[in-house]
Amino acid sequence: MKYPFKILVLVFFISSSCIGQKKESKNVTIKEVMVLHDEIMPKMGDLFKLVEQLKSKPETPEKKTNIDLAKKELQISNKAMMSWMNNFGKSFDKYEVSGKKALTKEKQQMLNEEEIKLKALDEIINTSMVNVKKLLAKN
Repeated sequence: MKYPFKILVLVFFISSSCIGQKKESKNVTIKEVMVLHDEIMPKMGDLFKLVEQLKSKPETPEKKTNIDLAKKELQISNKAMMSWMNNFGKSFDKYEVSGKKALTKEKQQMLNEEEIKLKALDEIINTSMVNVKKLLAKN
């Protein structure tokens, strides 16, 4: 379990460092980013269910470390999503989000970067859930 956790953190930092690079594809729309957000949000409930399942597992000394790491991995995934939503809300006002206000060039670039962040976040969430499900299946 230690290695997947380290990989999770590494993926997050690598994806964050790639944000400044120019994206060769078309500009993304607010609607596209919000659709991606809406696909990820239901996974937050699944994260909480997995945490509860981990809590119900008997913790022998040799299993405790793996269970603690798995809980931490899920918490990191959840905090990353909450942080993304908070930052997105601070970066774009309600008129930009609703499409009533056009995005400036700078805001469009920010939106393109938010899509990259959100896709990386989705990968992090998926990875953490898969890792925990594997752990639960073993125990």
